Amino acid sequence: MSMPGMRIRAALAALLLLCTTMVLTSPTASAAPACGVLADGAADQANAAVLHACDQIGLDYSWGGGHVPGQPGPSFGICDPQNGAPNDCRVKGLDCSGLVRFAYFLSVGEDIIDGTSGSQFQTSRAVDRFAPAEGLDPLLPGDLMFFRNSKGNISHVSIYAGDGWMVEAPSSGLKVRMASATRSGYAGAVRLFEAGTSGQPAPGVNRIAYTDGTDLWAKDGPLDAEPILQEGDVKKFQLAGERIGVL
Repeated sequence: MSMPGMRIRAALAALLLLCTTMVLTSPTASAAPACGVLADGAADQANAAVLHACDQIGLDYSWGGGHVPGQPGPSFGICDPQNGAPNDCRVKGLDCSGLVRFAYFLSVGEDIIDGTSGSQFQTSRAVDRFAPAEGLDPLLPGDLMFFRNSKGNISHVSIYAGDGWMVEAPSSGLKVRMASATRSGYAGAVRLFEAGTSGQPAPGVNRIAYTDGTDLWAKDGPLDAEPILQEGDVKKFQLAGERIGVL
């Protein structure tokens, strides 16, 4: 064999060895499954929210997108270079909390979870909460997963789909996607509807209740009264009658 031929064969062998080495040493990563409800046991409304979030797969992330007052859904965001969003006022889409808001709005027909990820974490509509130390085991599809940034502040929210996966609007320049729910900074989760039920709506101004110190009485329906005090979206009512009040 000629010297040029030997050099070519040697080069090809070296390249093959390099490729083989890269394949063998490359970390294995599970491909994301098709977006959907990946576990049983959640309320119908929670399952529906997951499916509505899945419908947004591929939609652009937009910082501040999805927060038009009274209008859940994709919208143009905010140009904020300091937060890594220099062009988002020209991008129509959803941010992380805008995705959560829109998915549950489509699920229940009511705007029940507006606000930033920080305010969603503090929502009074939660029927259950899960600490970071509990991990993913107690979570069901539709639960809201929250994450902290390096400063310790709540900075991200996603919708758990089950089986270790979540639906999220990640950050500027990316699109709504399925992602692994195992991530650093996990701050806990919130459930908006009781597990395994088609259940009552999440608590809000259309549910009334009264406690006499022992039992809690509740009834669905509108409040035919004006609030005696209002601070933002929080309203205080004073109602006359038997076992009524605001839950």
